[in-house]
This record gives sequence, C-alpha cells and structure tokens, in this order.
Amino acid sequence: MHSNAALHSTAFLALAVAALVSACGGDSTAPNAPAEVVVTAVDTLRSVGATATLTAVVRNASHEAIPGVAVSWTSSNPPMVTVDPSTGLATAVANGTVTITAHAGTLTGSTAVTVLQAPVSVTIVPPTDTLRSLSATGQYTAVVKDAGGSVIAAPVVNWTSTNAAVVALGLQGLATAVSNGSVYVQARSNGVVDSVPLAVRQRIDPTKSTIGVVRPLLFVDDTVRATLQSRDALNNPLAFGGAAIVFSSQGGSSVGTFRPVVDNQNGTYSADFVGVSLGTPLTITASIDGAPITTTLPTMRVVGLTRIAAAGGTLNGAVTT
Repeated sequence: MHSNAALHSTAFLALAVAALVSACGGDSTAPNAPAEVVVTAVDTLRSVGATATLTAVVRNASHEAIPGVAVSWTSSNPPMVTVDPSTGLATAVANGTVTITAHAGTLTGSTAVTVLQAPVSVTIVPPTDTLRSLSATGQYTAVVKDAGGSVIAAPVVNWTSTNAAVVALGLQGLATAVSNGSVYVQARSNGVVDSVPLAVRQRIDPTKSTIGVVRPLLFVDDTVRATLQSRDALNNPLAFGGAAIVFSSQGGSSVGTFRPVVDNQNGTYSADFVGVSLGTPLTITASIDGAPITTTLPTMRVVGLTRIAAAGGTLNGAVTT
C-alpha cells in the first residue's frame, strides 16, 4: 500500500512540474510554443516626422497566432528612423531605409522601413528680377519642402524658361540673358511648380559706350557728325534708344558747336559738330544720363577759315562735302 501511494505521489509531482515548465515557455516543443515573429510591412514615410505603428504577430509552429506574448522593438539606425520600444511607433528622421525588429524572447522578426520625402511645396529664391546686360547670368535656387514643412536636401528640380529666346535656363537653375524681354522662370519638383518673373533690359554703361566721328578735320562752317554707340556692361550694343545724351568738346583751341542730338532709336545717338574757328584738336566727349563717357575719345580740329567750293576738295586733310 505504501509503495503504491508513493508511486502515485511521484507521478502527480512530475505532471505538475511539466505543466509549470510548459506555462513558463521552457518547452519549445509544446504545441503552442512561440516559433516565429511576423512583422507587418508599412508604407514609405514621405516626410520627416511622419509616423507608422508597426504590428507583430507571434505564431507557433503551426503558424497560428499566440495572443498575449510581449514584444519589444528596435531600429537598426535611429538617426534615420526611431521606434518606440514598447508600442512599435516608427518616426521618420531622415531619408533612407532601416530595419525595424520585433523581439519576443529569443525570437525576432523584422521589416524594412523607408523614408523618402515627397515635395509638396517649391519656393524659388531669385537672385534678381532684372538682368541688365546680354549674357548676364543669375543663379536661381529652389527650396523644396515635404508635407511636414521640412526642407528636402538635394531635391530633383527641373528648371525652365517660358521663352528661351529671351532667357536660357541651365539644368542647375543658371539663367542667362539672351535678348531684351520678359519671361517667367519656373522650378518643378515632382509635379509641384513655382515661378517668378525675370526681365532682360540692357542698361547703358558709360565705361563701355563709344563715340566715333566721320572724320577728324573740318572747316569753319563745315559739319562733321559724331555718333555714340550705347553698350551695356558686358560690351554688347543696345538696339533701342531713350537715354539722355549730351555731346560736348574739351581741350584744344578749335571752336565749334553741336547741333541737337538725334536719338536714332537703335542704340545710337548722333549730333553734327559745326566748325566755328580754327585751332588745335578738340576732344569729343558725351554724357549718358549725366554720366560721362570714359572710353577712348575721338578728336576733331577746325583747320580752315572757309570751305573749298568744290565738293571733295581738301585742305590740311579736311574733305568738303
């Protein structure tokens, strides 16, 4: 009797221990023991600060879900994507791809999480609103932001001009003046567009504009035409008028006067110089809107008291007309 009672007691104790071990997960061969961790994939995060809550399912060897198993979370690169260790909330920090891992005891499961900022706004930063010389350039930049208002580093931006015959746009946003006129500079990123106006309007530069005379010698009461060619700061001739030009003479003892200036409306301005009395050469100069011409200046000299009657006659190099 005692032998049978001891046997029954030992068997009961063994069953109790086995049940306790199974409840603690110590027996990985039990029918409902955790065998795998499956993490659900999430969509790409399209802005810095965007979030996604990951979920993990712990399954047994038969791929059946086991409820109530604690899971913790880690990120392979927190400076790119962080993850809350208890909730699985992933937060985008920077563009790139990381691995988010769920841990259930010694078992793990993981998924890739990608951050790729998507443009939702484009703002052009213009260097100027007017280019004042042909071939002048202006470097445009664009600030591109995602849905969270974060700036996208090195975004892909396509630059265009509404009229390439007036302004040419390079791939990196460099605008080059081609002719006078107005355009819109456009920046496009992922279908999002911004545009700003840009004008090309040459401005006369007194340090580049030049004066020429038909001939350097004339008689008293004779006339010689002086012409100013307006040029911009890059030495391109202007093809339109509108400036206030004043011709004058300086130095020398010859005396003469200028008739009124004619605006030829093609970038040139002319005035006839009339000889009054002979003397040494005069330097012919002009001012543009009050600013003096500083390029090499021509000279004129009155060399005779009267014109020679016959057209084409000469005196000291002067030719009658």
